[in-house]
Amino acid sequence: MIWKRLSRSETFVAIIALTPTFLGCGSDEETVNSITPIIPVLYPNHDDRPRWSPDGAQILYFHSGITGTDQYTFQVDPTVRGLWSVDMMGKTSFLLRAVNIHGEVSHAGDRIAISAGGNIYIAALAAGGIDSLSVYVLTSGGSDHFPTWSPGDSLIAYESNADSQGYRVHVVDLTGVEASALPFPSREPSWFPDGEQIAFSWTPARLSEEVGRYDVRTSTHVRLTNNGLIRDHWPSVSPTGNQVLYTRIEQRPAEIWLMNADGSNAHFVTKGAQATWAPDGASFAFVYQPDSNIPGLGTLWLSDVNGSRPEQLTGPYAPVP
Repeated sequence: MIWKRLSRSETFVAIIALTPTFLGCGSDEETVNSITPIIPVLYPNHDDRPRWSPDGAQILYFHSGITGTDQYTFQVDPTVRGLWSVDMMGKTSFLLRAVNIHGEVSHAGDRIAISAGGNIYIAALAAGGIDSLSVYVLTSGGSDHFPTWSPGDSLIAYESNADSQGYRVHVVDLTGVEASALPFPSREPSWFPDGEQIAFSWTPARLSEEVGRYDVRTSTHVRLTNNGLIRDHWPSVSPTGNQVLYTRIEQRPAEIWLMNADGSNAHFVTKGAQATWAPDGASFAFVYQPDSNIPGLGTLWLSDVNGSRPEQLTGPYAPVP
């Protein structure tokens, strides 16, 4: 599959969002007499949420549009902010521009699920990229993110705060009808290859974040990690279903860990975050994220399952098709 830059008329206009303007408050006297605090800049990732194409030839990801950084600020170019793909040689292709985009291609390779502007959309893929005439909204009413296709491409799992229970993983069919929802706060779903289980992250106690496995048929779940104040999240289930990659944050930098599907044999693999398995299970893509307070980081890298010989795929600034 080849993706290329779309023309202005072909871009996904329906999900372009306006940048909000924030107005200050308080008297002039308060402003004069106050001391402006020095707040460290929390630099966002240059690239985010990698997801493989089903043939393993390309990786879909969100590029934040950062064009430059210094000690206290960073600059964003909205014309390059959006959904891109990169091949194994580091060549990039632009799909569309919008705000807060993440996407995943179906296993059949003919459709894409996109989260943008707080909704989930479905669109067909043509030889030149997204077929803009096929786009339709799948979900609405909450803040919906991180769609992922079930193995048979008949269902979409995603996280949403549409109800009073906070963020939960919901499962809908391709008409938007809900098929299931995890009965407790949960995020960042990843399907097992049997199409009946989902790995997810959740917060069983305050300041804790763990990885679990949920069975859609029986509505039961198993806790896979139990590490107190250590944050374990962003699970990614291997193509065989016998292992799970996940992000661990005990202190910076973030780390990628690997465990068996039952939670056993958990061990460190490499520095980084948001690992995602290649379709052949021999490697994974991830976001290199050694420290959120250092500018110019958060690019995509590729590694084998042992964490050895990592290779950089994207540069720190605007991709070049």
